[in-house]
This record gives sequence, C-alpha cells and structure tokens, in this order.
Amino acid sequence: MSENLLPELSKLIGESLRLEPEQIEGITETTTLESLGITSLELMEILMTIEEEYDLHIDVDTVEARDSLNTVGDLFELGKQHGLGKNPES
Repeated sequence: MSENLLPELSKLIGESLRLEPEQIEGITETTTLESLGITSLELMEILMTIEEEYDLHIDVDTVEARDSLNTVGDLFELGKQHGLGKNPES
C-alpha cells in the first residue's frame, strides 16, 4: 500500500467511525474491518466517502464484492482497482 495513502485512508475510516485519534493511528492495512466494528451500512458509507474524496466510481453492488472486503488493505486494493492513487491530488 502506498505509504502516503494509508494515513489518509485510515483517517477517512476513523473519522467516518468517529474514532479517537490514537485509534486512527493504530489502523494498518492488516486491520480487519470487523475489529473496527464496521457494519455493512458503515462500509457502504465509507466506500461512498472514498468515491467522493478521490473522485472515483467503485462498483460494489454484488454481495461477492462486499464479502471480499475484510481488511483496510482490501479497501485500498478495491480503490486502487478503480483508480485510487493514480490522481496526483491523492
């Protein structure tokens, strides 16, 4: 995972979940979404925020796609498949 995008993605996730700053700092690419207590609704909100923040379109309409998202790294990889990290502003 790109070193400069991990803190951004961690902060975005942490703010979406209203985590304390020290909790956000502890998020790594191997952090499981389950350990963060992310519900399916929160996951969809996080994905929509990633789309807005990085001007992407992420298609996760299928159950298979949502079920494959287990870690912060999985979220990053999904975003990368849709252009995350290719935009100079990100």
